[in-house]
Amino acid sequence: MNRIPLLLRSLFLGVPAVAVIFGITALVAGPMQAPRDKAAAQAFRDDPSCAADLAQAPAANGACSVVDAVVDMVYVGPTDTQALRTTSTQPAVRLRFPDGTVHNADLADSAGRAFVKAVYPGTTARVQLFRGKVVRVAEGDIAAETSSAPDVMASSDAMLPWAGAWMIAGGLVAGFFSIRFLRRLDGAKAGAHA
Repeated sequence: MNRIPLLLRSLFLGVPAVAVIFGITALVAGPMQAPRDKAAAQAFRDDPSCAADLAQAPAANGACSVVDAVVDMVYVGPTDTQALRTTSTQPAVRLRFPDGTVHNADLADSAGRAFVKAVYPGTTARVQLFRGKVVRVAEGDIAAETSSAPDVMASSDAMLPWAGAWMIAGGLVAGFFSIRFLRRLDGAKAGAHA
């Protein structure tokens, strides 16, 4: 058997299969994570230390803390030469904490894009931590939530089933047309050998 048709079959059937697998994973993951993420979002909203302005010290004994961190690097997009990742357009920052640890944080929405465009490496930013995770960064009047902020996570859970359904549908449609294409290819080869 010729290797090219086998590679073609793998490609034409593998890509739709992977899309269906990822779709099923997203369809199942959203409802599984939703209760935990909703509870975390509620705890975040109810905690006075999390509601405090980042310019002020948070209330004692809360789940949130605020520290100053140096912005090591910002990620604007795929053309940025100092990008944290070269394949994503997700705005991100790398933060160096006073204890020397480094944390990478993906920033959410348009506020995240505004933050990385306005804040330069070497700038000191205020960083809010919730249960040890970076959830918000601010510098002056510019603030952005991270993708691990409780409310961002909770809203993402609601979108996962929809994204999963679209991936499954797309994978099934692509698989159907791939099978038709491969059958035509096999028919054309059989006709050529006859």
